[in-house]
Amino acid sequence: METPFPAYRGDEPYVFVCYAHGDSAEVYLEIEWLHDQGIDLWYDEGISAGKVWRAEIAKAIQGASKFLYYISAASLASEHCNREVDYALNKGFEIVPVYLEEVDLTPELDLALNRVQALHRDQDASYQQHLLNALGHPGQPARAKTNDQIGLATMHSIAILPFINMSIDDETGFLAEGLSEDILDNLAQYENIMVASRSASFQFSDRGYNPSVVGEKLKVAYLLEGSVRQRGDDVRITAQLIRTEDGFQVWSKSYERKLADGFEMQTTLAASIAYVAHGKLDIDLFKNDKRLVGIDPIAAEHYINAMDEYFNIRLGEGGDFETLVRFLKSAVEVDANFYTPYFFLTTAYYQRHRYGMLSLREARPAAHEAINSAIALAPHNFQTQFQLATVHLHLDLDYARAQAELRQLLKRRPKFGLIHLRLARIELREGRTSEILSQLANASQLEADNEQALYLSNLAWILCVAKDYEGALEATTVALKLVLGSPDRVEIMRTHATSLIHLGRTDEARLFVDEGWRLGRSTSPENYIALFANIGDMEKSKKISIDSHFDLVNHYALAMGYLALKDFDNTFKSIHAGIENHDQHLLESMLVAEWWNPIRDDPRFEEMLELLDSKVTHTEQYLRDNEIEQGDQ
Repeated sequence: METPFPAYRGDEPYVFVCYAHGDSAEVYLEIEWLHDQGIDLWYDEGISAGKVWRAEIAKAIQGASKFLYYISAASLASEHCNREVDYALNKGFEIVPVYLEEVDLTPELDLALNRVQALHRDQDASYQQHLLNALGHPGQPARAKTNDQIGLATMHSIAILPFINMSIDDETGFLAEGLSEDILDNLAQYENIMVASRSASFQFSDRGYNPSVVGEKLKVAYLLEGSVRQRGDDVRITAQLIRTEDGFQVWSKSYERKLADGFEMQTTLAASIAYVAHGKLDIDLFKNDKRLVGIDPIAAEHYINAMDEYFNIRLGEGGDFETLVRFLKSAVEVDANFYTPYFFLTTAYYQRHRYGMLSLREARPAAHEAINSAIALAPHNFQTQFQLATVHLHLDLDYARAQAELRQLLKRRPKFGLIHLRLARIELREGRTSEILSQLANASQLEADNEQALYLSNLAWILCVAKDYEGALEATTVALKLVLGSPDRVEIMRTHATSLIHLGRTDEARLFVDEGWRLGRSTSPENYIALFANIGDMEKSKKISIDSHFDLVNHYALAMGYLALKDFDNTFKSIHAGIENHDQHLLESMLVAEWWNPIRDDPRFEEMLELLDSKVTHTEQYLRDNEIEQGDQ
């Protein structure tokens, strides 16, 4: 891996950095930020081991003013790191320990560092400021940057220009202004992007400006502009994302809406445009991402194409999983040491199985092969470990192992929402609804990592199964405002409609069932057999069950459909097939969801529960091998 900058060699005070080479990807980002704050650092750039190496290290430690120690499982196991720490302690140097992950120190090291205030990167909201304070640089000005560095630093930035009213109607003008303000407000909620203020960006209200000039004045890399045109009762809204450096149009889309839908339409559309624009900006920026440095250019090109395909799927802009997987496989065939495609291959296999597009027989070994390759290249990466736990949970039904892994990850990021939801899913599968509702009482305060719609969709499903239909409805109402297309929206609408049906609000549910059918019938018709039956349209429900041909199928949805049609024999056949295929929604709902009540007294239902229990992987040996107490899980 390419080093971020040369180690310091001068006579001014500097910080010695001790880290494991296996953590280089994380540590290089850390020290590059410190370097930008004006701190001089010495770190091992790859000195050959041996006498020269030991002399160089000793000399560097002796000349340092501080000793920065990045703690991880890899660094604790590193002979070189242990020697450096021992040498620094023997010489009386002040050590600044930073935990890259939560690990237990050896008794000797714990004793040596117990008087020092350690920093926990993933748990401290003010970590960077605390790190600067510990290094004795609390408020020093950042190092002067080159023009290239300034360009890179401002790339994740955008200005929303006033949308142009192409009509003479005042109401259309109000809509244009309101859309611009709402899009700005939505984009400002993303933590990883800088958004120019309204007062700064709205001064560019006239057409004919040069994007590069606006970008330079506002110090932003992207502009979002648009127009509103009225024709009768209809209104067409067009949005464009433009790169200021060269004026290139990164993304553009037109939306047809009814003007009479008023403020609700404006709010929903603004959230969707902001969501899509943020995703398209991300993929455009990724082409210059540091993770591609040192990667074979052809492999990088395949991966960028894969990411574009993935964003198109997630954002409802087209794309398909087959093409995504093909690009990812091509990337690792060209460069087998390219970590990131392995991670996303795991995601793709899991998602395709979840949506009924890939059988367990195909998805499980493929996902394991991909995640094992990712682990081999980045064993301590948080997202990789989280993905591994997800595979153990959903594809292996290895609840004990997944729970132990998730508990460990929770120590590193206590507020990461998806960990809490994965743990709640385990509670669902074991029938503990009261624990779930207690655990998710503060779910709105958890972090979603810019995936708020996905997080809310998962939360709503869990609450729906746990019979908190009002809570589920609250989550899906917000989520539907964030996504106007894609499989995510279709799934959210189904959960929304299910909650409304169980609350007796059938007429409201009908609107969402009809829209979901329009958007999702080509890929998952079986999902609508039960929904149409439950809103009283038995004829359409029966027609779907008769006309549809299911090669690969969501067995949970099919079982629900047959249940709604009171075809209990086929209901149990579908439940059996779903258990064999580890269908996520089926397994999570069987013990507690009330929609299974009509057949709970049937002896065959108890047989299905016994079959389900036989599929669970019991890993008592795993827990013993890892010295995990049952109560610690």
